[in-house]
Amino acid sequence: MAELRVTFDRSANAAYIYLEPSATTPPARQVVLEERGVNGMVVIDVTKKGRMLGIEILGATKALPYELLEQAERI
Repeated sequence: MAELRVTFDRSANAAYIYLEPSATTPPARQVVLEERGVNGMVVIDVTKKGRMLGIEILGATKALPYELLEQAERI
C-alpha cells in the first residue's frame, strides 16, 4: 500500500489527507460532514464522477492523533 501524504497548517488548525497524491484536477465539489460528537469538521473533495481526492479536517488538533500531526508535512 502506498504511503499517504498528510499536510498540516498549524495556524489554520487544518490537516489534509491526500487520497490521490498525483491528482492535478481541482475537485468538482466538496462534501461537508458535520456530525455531533465528532471533534472538528470534515470536508471531502470529490471529482465529477464522485471519486474522492482528499479529506480536509478542520479543528485537526482535537480530531486527529498527535503523532499523525507531528509527522505531517507543514504548510
